[in-house]
Amino acid sequence: MKKILIAGGNYNTTFIRYMAQLTGKPRPKICYLPTASADDKDGIIKFFQNCAPLNVEPSIQESFIESLTQTRSWEDVFLSVDAIVCSGGNTLNQQAIWKA
Repeated sequence: MKKILIAGGNYNTTFIRYMAQLTGKPRPKICYLPTASADDKDGIIKFFQNCAPLNVEPSIQESFIESLTQTRSWEDVFLSVDAIVCSGGNTLNQQAIWKA
């Protein structure tokens, strides 16, 4: 069964722990998608810091990429993880990028 958890902001360790528990997996793969924050490096670092004390496998899918370094399709990436966390920021810009 697929689940969707929709929440806004403050993706701290407590939130990520809760999200991980919802997957029902012992060590879930959680992907951070920072499109709305324009792949903000500080936000990416904070995501990994929040995941550090948890039994999760964190990863990131940046949006502002160069095609030679992106070896897998977004579909492959997203279908290989158990949960996806999207950053806060400019939602309109995020949607335009995802649509493109």
